[in-house]
Amino acid sequence: MMRSLTLNYHTLKSTMKWTDKRILYLMAKAFIGREELLDTVEIERVRKRLKSETGFFTNLNATVRDIIIALMVANEKSSDKDVLLLLDSYNEMKEVGFKGSSYTYFGAYLLQFSKQSNKFETMKRGAEIYDAMKSSHPFITGKEDYSIAISLAQNEGLALFRPQEITDMVDFYYDGLRQAGLKSRDNAQAAAATCVLLLGEQSSRFVLEMENTVSELAKFDIKPKPLLYTSIVILTFLRQEVSDLTLDDLSEFLQEAEEHVKVFLDKNYQRTMALNLFIENQSKELGDEVTNTVAITLNQLIIQEQVMAAAAASSAAAAAASSSSAS
Repeated sequence: MMRSLTLNYHTLKSTMKWTDKRILYLMAKAFIGREELLDTVEIERVRKRLKSETGFFTNLNATVRDIIIALMVANEKSSDKDVLLLLDSYNEMKEVGFKGSSYTYFGAYLLQFSKQSNKFETMKRGAEIYDAMKSSHPFITGKEDYSIAISLAQNEGLALFRPQEITDMVDFYYDGLRQAGLKSRDNAQAAAATCVLLLGEQSSRFVLEMENTVSELAKFDIKPKPLLYTSIVILTFLRQEVSDLTLDDLSEFLQEAEEHVKVFLDKNYQRTMALNLFIENQSKELGDEVTNTVAITLNQLIIQEQVMAAAAASSAAAAAASSSSAS
């Protein structure tokens, strides 16, 4: 896995020299599950097509655009028809109440995996779930939660629940996550929604297991940083579902990440990437227990969280450099 990640990273870096390393690693990671090298020619073709269709004045910033393109190519959703479906879904999401933003494109990307005959109903249900979440937590629910609302609407296991009932389950896990030591309110809500996606019910036992996962990760000097919340949820689920899963092999992933993932002065990023690669490796044991759509959703949510963090880090670095040069 690490070898594939490194090769993909260096392939991207040769053609995208000025892109933040964190973003390049995330793009490279999108191809790990398929155990194949990325196709830079196809990525460039889709980038040109998407830029042509969205024009100069667009809510789709370059960082999100490149990540979504990598996800589309990795999941064989990058034809000209798929690009147009992405843009159609974006516009239709706005019609049902979502606001235009880069994050809306993440939701539009997930709709690529919905049946076209059900897509509009899925969007409407997603908007209702988002409104219920916003009503419950008005100060922490924002456009970055659009994709999780779409994911919850897509989940067939939740089809019999009303939007408010789904939100009540999210709130249950939100409180549980904070009890487990995951205190960042913004990230806790997305992670709580991930619990609902995976379990489809309220489980006090799962909350206790998350506390145990946090304690186990501490032995590897991995603290429950906001960037890891969704990963902690997924790892807890895997530990519950895969009988022979242990964290013994995590040390090897951490060591490889330290050797190969080179992000200046960001050891947390190395640990985050190591944990996510470990999770992806262990997820192979699930087979059909998690549907392909849910697996794609969870991978996209992890990547979205890291995109937000990488963008914030890049902005902070740019601001610091600007301040330094001004003085």
